[in-house]
This record gives sequence, structure tokens and C-alpha cells, in this order.
Amino acid sequence: MAINISLFGFCFGILCNYLAIFSKEELHITTGTGTYFALLSIGLFVSRLQGTKSLKKGKLTHNAGMGMILASVGYLLFVSIHNPIAYYISAILIGLGNGHMYPAFLNMFISIAHHNERGTANSSILTGWDIGFGLGVLLGGIIAEHTSYDVAFWIVAAYNIIGVVLFYTCTRNNFLQINLNSQNH
Repeated sequence: MAINISLFGFCFGILCNYLAIFSKEELHITTGTGTYFALLSIGLFVSRLQGTKSLKKGKLTHNAGMGMILASVGYLLFVSIHNPIAYYISAILIGLGNGHMYPAFLNMFISIAHHNERGTANSSILTGWDIGFGLGVLLGGIIAEHTSYDVAFWIVAAYNIIGVVLFYTCTRNNFLQINLNSQNH
């Protein structure tokens, strides 16, 4: 799960740090990154409201999967269609996706820990996310410097898809086997 969440942190690290430069250089959008992040935040907020119902029903892997897929579609839309409509729709999709995925992963980490290990579970997800995010910030700049921001964001889309594949081929099954609250799925 830590590898999975670090992949998504990597993607978000590049997005947060290089959005404005990519928008200006590749999409020729010189204003609007504030609007982009506002729409992303709205997506996060809406998904938290909607996702809470699903999490309370114990649908952790469902929520995580739905979030990862929404974020993947958002990243693909962001990098493949260079127009303002796709740009802003991608913000909503990425926000919705991360807003579903992260709380589901947090609950998954907690669900595999005994009651006296909750702090370890919380620190594990935060460490995984921070490592990925930090690598995204660092490597995103290096990738863009040696290639382009377009290539960096194609890598983001690819890593997000790799994260989805990893989740459905390994992480989900591993979680279901070691979950201490077996009604969560």
C-alpha cells in the first residue's frame, strides 16, 4: 500500500509544483492556475462528502479504485487534450479522484493495524505519500529540464495508471487477505 500511495503522491507532487509552468509553456494559459486549484479543491470537497457514505459502508477498495480511475482519467485529459475546457475538467476529476482515494487508503492502512498500531498505520501512509510527493517535486523538474513539461506530465499519467494496475493486481488482494475488519472491501 505504501508503494501504491507513493506513486499517487509522485503524480500530485509534479502537478502541484509544475502546473503553472506547464500551463504557460504547453497550453499557453497564462492565467487560471488559481481557478484550476479551486476546481481541484471543489472536487476534493465533493468527493469527501460522497465518499464518506461509501467508507462508512466499508467499501474501502471500491472507493480507492474509483478514486484512482477518476484521477487517471483526469491526468490523461490534462496532458492529452490541450484546451481550457479539458484543462479545467481535469482539475475536477483529479480532485474527485484524490478525494476518494486518499481517505480509502488511510482507512485501509488503519484496517490492517491492531488497535495499538494506529499511529504506525497513520505514519506509514503519510511517509509513503511524502516520499512520492517529494520525488515528484525533485524528479519532475529534472525530467522537464532534460525533456519537457509535456513529457513530465505524460509520465504522471503513466505512473497513475501503473498505480491503478498495481492496486488491482497486488495491493487490493493483499489488503483483503490481511484486513483485520473483514467486512471492509
